[in-house]
Amino acid sequence: MSKGMTILAANQKRMPRKTGPAPSIDPASEAVGLGESPIGDALRSIYQQTIEEEIPQEFLDILGKLA
Repeated sequence: MSKGMTILAANQKRMPRKTGPAPSIDPASEAVGLGESPIGDALRSIYQQTIEEEIPQEFLDILGKLA
């Protein structure tokens, strides 16, 4: 086992596991909180720019080779 894996395994042993259901998060309430701040507006703007960005031809070529 490598040194990194040994450290990871040691850290996992020390951390207690939580049991029970995961806490529920209401996406609508999260979105409202972000919408009321300049940070939320900036994040939405960056996200929108990212999803509208064109896929580079090099990526399309690689995907074509995989098909």
